[in-house]
Amino acid sequence: MNTLNEEQQAFFGQIKMIAFSNPFAIEREQADCQLLGASSEKQSIFERQIKIQEQLRAQLQRLEPFNIENYQGEQRTIMVFSWLLYVFHHYQDGFNAFIEAQKKAGAKTIVLPFADELIAEFKRSGFNAADTEKYIALFYQSHRGFYFISQAISGDCPAITELRKRLWNNIFTFNPDWYLNFLCGKLEDFSTLLLGETGTGKSLVAQAIGCSGFIAFDSNKKCFKESFKQSFVAINLSQYPGNLMESELFGHKKGAFTGAIDNHQGVFARCSQYGYSG
Repeated sequence: MNTLNEEQQAFFGQIKMIAFSNPFAIEREQADCQLLGASSEKQSIFERQIKIQEQLRAQLQRLEPFNIENYQGEQRTIMVFSWLLYVFHHYQDGFNAFIEAQKKAGAKTIVLPFADELIAEFKRSGFNAADTEKYIALFYQSHRGFYFISQAISGDCPAITELRKRLWNNIFTFNPDWYLNFLCGKLEDFSTLLLGETGTGKSLVAQAIGCSGFIAFDSNKKCFKESFKQSFVAINLSQYPGNLMESELFGHKKGAFTGAIDNHQGVFARCSQYGYSG
């Protein structure tokens, strides 16, 4: 078993505070600056990320060959988060390119090009198959969350900054430990109410949430079990007369009422297990 020294414990402990934290929150910026020093206060999250990645790489290299099974208790938790953050950023460009490719492919799921390489990274570092699939799915969800929230909402005023922060918390909660251990893949069961005047971008925000849900990864097929293009169904209930609302939401069978000339699948039946309707 490996034991971290005091310096390593302090460094990786700070990394744990950063890993899976809300990238749009002021607390994330403060945690980055605490690790990097006051000189990073004027830098963007991407500039800080590069510097943190360099430091993290250097610290992990001192522990090679790295294997998570060599750590126990709190140190194991710290090293899981630290290693995951490093790998998450190492494959950032690959995931962003994959998101763009999946957008073009539409509802058809496509193979993750670097799946073999990524799975091998997890295996070498002592992660079992179930955790590997879970964390790859979380990587993908986190990249989509940042991608779609950033695209949907632009601006730097306090209200916009707070909105981006709240949207991230809506997808992942404000507590990474809770999400990883209990709520991963379950937040789709909770409703979100968006209020605002016509034209303020509610539909863009709803789509950002809808395209950022948890989608399981299949390591055998080297792809995710669904395209995020299928995971959000948008409907405008105001366009349906009151007497057709139930039919549109829940569907009906042929002959159920006058004019029901065929079976009709409702919106809820068309929704995927990984998706949202709005």
